[in-house]
Amino acid sequence: MHNDPVVVKLDISNFFVWNFLINRGSSTIILYWSSFKQLDIPESQNESFSKQLICFPRETTDTMGHINLLTTFGDKKGSKTIMIRYLLVIVFTSYNILFGWPTFNELG
Repeated sequence: MHNDPVVVKLDISNFFVWNFLINRGSSTIILYWSSFKQLDIPESQNESFSKQLICFPRETTDTMGHINLLTTFGDKKGSKTIMIRYLLVIVFTSYNILFGWPTFNELG
């Protein structure tokens, strides 16, 4: 096991995004509402989804919907682009996105 930092370049819908959290203990991929608004994506692309997320310690958060976006990990030489379904939530956090284990399973 090592404690070296992981540096990942992330591009979503042709916008470079930083301050994201990689949480191997989460099964959800979240794009926070404030970050969604900054990506300048029309709200009409947001698909209805009215479930609640249950977070630690058993707190619930309402979802604002979900959106499918092409997301590129890495630079030009070693990049991989996949379609990701992001849940949109209004939560105040220092991160723009939370990636859970499904993303990294798909990336291999």
